Amino acid sequence: QNRPRSQINQRSDLKRSGSHILKDSDRQGGGSGGGEKKERRERRASKEENRTGEVGQGEEGGDEAVTWKQDVTTKEQEGKWKLLLQDLRKGAELTNMLIPAEFIRPQSVLERLAFLMQHGKYLEYIVMPNLSPVDRLKAVISFHVSGLVREVFDGKKPYNPILGETCAWAYQHSDPACGVTRMVCEQVSHHPPISAMHVHNEELGVSMQGAAQIDAKFTGNSVLVPFKGLRRLTIHRLNEEYTLTYPSLQYRGIMVGAKGAEWIGKVEIRCAKTKLVAKLEFKPMGWLGMWGAWHRVEGAIKSGGGKKEVVGSISGHWDKVLSFRCAQTGKTDALYEYQWAQDNAKLNLVSTPASNLATDSLHVWGKVSAALRAKDYRKANQEKSSVEVHERVKRAERTRDKTLLPWRPLFFMEEKEGWTADLNKLALFHEKSMAVGR
Repeated sequence: QNRPRSQINQRSDLKRSGSHILKDSDRQGGGSGGGEKKERRERRASKEENRTGEVGQGEEGGDEAVTWKQDVTTKEQEGKWKLLLQDLRKGAELTNMLIPAEFIRPQSVLERLAFLMQHGKYLEYIVMPNLSPVDRLKAVISFHVSGLVREVFDGKKPYNPILGETCAWAYQHSDPACGVTRMVCEQVSHHPPISAMHVHNEELGVSMQGAAQIDAKFTGNSVLVPFKGLRRLTIHRLNEEYTLTYPSLQYRGIMVGAKGAEWIGKVEIRCAKTKLVAKLEFKPMGWLGMWGAWHRVEGAIKSGGGKKEVVGSISGHWDKVLSFRCAQTGKTDALYEYQWAQDNAKLNLVSTPASNLATDSLHVWGKVSAALRAKDYRKANQEKSSVEVHERVKRAERTRDKTLLPWRPLFFMEEKEGWTADLNKLALFHEKSMAVGR
């Protein structure tokens, strides 16, 4: 059945619910001594993962497959990266740093925002009928976490989007009643680098928009990529708005220690109407990877009243299973399962004329990407320089010639509260360039 193994108490098909979920409870401190034994096992597994650079078998004795190779860098790449970064001071920004083509991934930062919809079926569960406010918040959490990508430490970085660069995707749901979800992104600022996005599904009555400043900093032994900004998800029939923050992405172990990519930091999901708030913390590995576990998450849902009562706690690993333990009943249930999402929650990406825009990432970086895939780094450097020089010339012209109209984004507007979607322009764009037939 195409239902999430999630929070909506429709979990009769959950396998391993007995042993796996109980052990997630142990991680929260339940049981007498079980949590300590679990921590020791996790530390041993963590050390093994650090040696291999690969996430190990399932924690409960190998019932889950090896997930993904976290570090795919070669010794040669490692040496070159160290040479490239050795003179940088701690805290230096990498966004505008001149990086040779061999260290570039053939994809724009803007394109990578599409991972938000990699398990887009979770949007459907947010609007299921007869959900309690707590269950709806849990569904929003599941959708938010489902957008995290299993990043790989490959010693490469994506392109910095140019001002006005756009991306657009249409995702068709398997159930015709759920329609099509459309996502449009645009680079609305170059200094600082800000990417704006808008997601909309007319049939489901759900939309989300937001903008984030996305830049990279060298922290001494890691590259940290914070996402500074808010997303706002709206369930229109209920007039409920959820504000969501996002974790930071960290590529660790550049110079020494365990190598890998991890999402870290605090995340808050809040609904003003229901007065419920979820606070999650994505735990980083310990110093040099000497303790802790990859991709660990802890958090809680609280009511927003005067007492701020704990509704339930959340724990687990976002790349495996996140569990929710109800504070009132003590019952533990799976909130999100990555492998289930991979197998059941993907949507069908539909080709539309939207990608024909001259500002689309595929057009802006097409020649660079072709050269990178051919491993023609000399030509890639030339094509990349051509894109960047052309952009600098346009910026200089706008600064010098005061008769020129100031640049404005195609789909977004800057207001007091930040960047917001121009809904009229987006509606017209959806109709003309993102229509999907069955």
